[in-house]
Amino acid sequence: MPDFPTLDLKMLPVLYSGSGEAIGSELAAYNATAPASAAWPAANRVIGIPFTLTEPVTVTKLAAYNGATASGNTDLGIFDANFVKLVSIGDTAQAGTNALQEFNITDTLLCPGRYYFAMKNSSATSTFFRWSTPPVNALKLMGVWQNTGAAGSLAASYTPAVPASAYVPLVGMCIAPRTLLA
Repeated sequence: MPDFPTLDLKMLPVLYSGSGEAIGSELAAYNATAPASAAWPAANRVIGIPFTLTEPVTVTKLAAYNGATASGNTDLGIFDANFVKLVSIGDTAQAGTNALQEFNITDTLLCPGRYYFAMKNSSATSTFFRWSTPPVNALKLMGVWQNTGAAGSLAASYTPAVPASAYVPLVGMCIAPRTLLA
């Protein structure tokens, strides 16, 4: 019997909402078009995107890809499988257009398991790069969720609800050792 090489699949230093650890395969299955700039669906809407880790990692930065209009405040964080916030950037002004906005965070160790990127913005005129091809019901099957947030930072925990719009923001994180996203 021939020997087959074993693959040592290490996590890449950057993980984002469209990567294989998140919902990238599902987006590809729906022939999702390339992310494009579009207005945030509703003021203070929270959108959660699942990702799965197969090894322990330390997250050092979070990032969102801003679209053509920067306005309002954004909070971006990581939630555990029970929808409890582990770390976030806090309520931060959206700055820069058509560019990646990086945020330093407290270095946070994540063990193997299921997590969620969660993002909210205070303004429905803010734009971010996002995928919009999969229908809302498909996003539900992928594990994407939403919630209506209050003004200010992300809450300590959420009860997920079915997405009301087909909107998956392009967000990501850096894994130690520190790596520049841009």
